[in-house]
Amino acid sequence: MIMNTGLPNPFRITIYICLCIVLCGSFLGTSTVRASLCQITNISVNYQQPAPPNQQIQLSTVVSGMCSPAEQQVFYTARVDIHDTARNQILSMASVPIGYLMLQQPNFVVTVPNVVTTPNVVASWQLAVVVYLFANFELVANGIDTSTVDNISVQVGTVQITTMSSIQTTMAMIATTTSSTMAQSTSTINEALSVEPIWQQVQSIGLLTAAAIITILALAFLFKLRKSRSKSASGGSI
Repeated sequence: MIMNTGLPNPFRITIYICLCIVLCGSFLGTSTVRASLCQITNISVNYQQPAPPNQQIQLSTVVSGMCSPAEQQVFYTARVDIHDTARNQILSMASVPIGYLMLQQPNFVVTVPNVVTTPNVVASWQLAVVVYLFANFELVANGIDTSTVDNISVQVGTVQITTMSSIQTTMAMIATTTSSTMAQSTSTINEALSVEPIWQQVQSIGLLTAAAIITILALAFLFKLRKSRSKSASGGSI
């Protein structure tokens, strides 16, 4: 059985609408959106340089800033995310509580440590350091008060650089080797040149010896021929 309140339907609809507005206003009032209360004034990232390949290293991010006074006490937290810009990947997330800031001390300085693993190659590693400040204790999306990004480059491994001294040493070794080769070539040429006169001298000595032998044989033949003629002349006279 439907109870008749005696109120016309349009009036009841208006009452319902007002009640809905009041309830929605009360619900929205519990989650009022505030403007940013804090400002990050400086970021400094400390890390090993150069870093060894395929090893865990620590990046210490020093975050400085200040916050304006709020109507109620707000608990602040700093979070730092390390992004690999080439792979678009989050490598590490770390949070450090800042605490409650008072009107007399609105400034803060915190250090957030992150641990990452370096690549297994020698390269210049490009990273993005993303800093968040949360205006409540729970790290939820609507609790982010402000954020900022700082890009850094980490040298992984040692790049071999050829110095001028090593280049000069190499050039000196090449010059020494070239001089030794030229000296050996000159000695070989001199030896080849000195062989020809000796051979010519041997040939001259051989010719002189042959001529002397022929002369001796000719003289011996003439002497023998003369002796034979003398014997013949002696026999005829007898």
